[in-house]
Amino acid sequence: METSILVIGSGIAGLSFALKASKIGQVAIATKKGAFISNTADAQGGIAIPTSAADGKKHISDTLNAGRGICNEEAVGLMVRNARSRIRELVDWGVKFERTNGDFKRTLEAGHSAPRIVYNADATGKAIEHKLVTLAKENGNIELMENLGLVDLERGAKVAGFRGYFLKGDAALMSVALWQLAFEMWVKKGFIPLIAP
Repeated sequence: METSILVIGSGIAGLSFALKASKIGQVAIATKKGAFISNTADAQGGIAIPTSAADGKKHISDTLNAGRGICNEEAVGLMVRNARSRIRELVDWGVKFERTNGDFKRTLEAGHSAPRIVYNADATGKAIEHKLVTLAKENGNIELMENLGLVDLERGAKVAGFRGYFLKGDAALMSVALWQLAFEMWVKKGFIPLIAP
């Protein structure tokens, strides 16, 4: 099998990248479990976004204070500045968030000094994962390969593909004799795959 772009992982990072990349070429998503099983799907609370443009600096400050010195300030700033556009993107893809009078309902959580958390009931991650997996499965330019355990990346000047084996739960379906004939996927030259968590 050949593909233009290889994405490893079916959480929000891998799926959102795959949906965008599918506009420029064929995408294959390899995930070690079922597509609906990810850390994204397990996230319950919600997503923090600034309450207004003026709240951005305080949001960054709250996050850095809660991180107690282990946060990368540049990364925190980047995430806060882009939070609204990422939420708009999720809404455009059909992800539902709780609303009141047309605006997002917000809740106050953890180290935030203002109610910044937008959410979908108490299963925000599940709502996001379900919608993005559904869109990926409906997209003719995306092939989703579930239960595929990654063994090795094929490397040259660039990553050229990977070797893996199909899983059933946590047990390999392939015998040791078949191990040497493991699934191989090659990526066309010119694209660097995204390896998502």
